[in-house]
Amino acid sequence: MAAEPELRVLCLHSFRTNAKILDVQLDMCGWRRRFPRVEFVVLDAPYACDDVDEAAMASPGNSGKPILEFFPKKDYGPYREWWNA
Repeated sequence: MAAEPELRVLCLHSFRTNAKILDVQLDMCGWRRRFPRVEFVVLDAPYACDDVDEAAMASPGNSGKPILEFFPKKDYGPYREWWNA
């Protein structure tokens, strides 16, 4: 039987990414390996990005472009937002 985690940490992904991407990032950085008694709780934002938002992410000089390159939608699912104003 697995031991109860000593600590739960709420992890909120960044703007226009998603929980699956953050899971990969946590694993790549070794957080779960370094802290085996910590449960990292990762949630998806409530709003899905629409096509206009994704087009803006791909524009030259936009900080979202690396997300599209390293975490393509076809493999990582829809990108999400915490707010959509």
